[in-house]
Amino acid sequence: MKQFQDELEPLLGKRGWLGKVLMEDGAMVELGTPRRLKILYDTHMRTARAAGQWVRIERNKAALPYLRYGLGPSREHRLQHV
Repeated sequence: MKQFQDELEPLLGKRGWLGKVLMEDGAMVELGTPRRLKILYDTHMRTARAAGQWVRIERNKAALPYLRYGLGPSREHRLQHV
């Protein structure tokens, strides 16, 4: 996470997505907070993992042609998922 943040902050700064910004409605908003960077990091890691899993699925689909949907560990699931 630290390396990701160290590399991302300069890029965000160059594009104006870091620091405090005055919005049109007069509100002061802080962009690129540590919390936001953690969300970006987690999202990128999960997306990369899912992409790797899909490559594995495609590679093995001749031997394992069916996918099975499984519910996650949540206590409550949406009806569409049940």
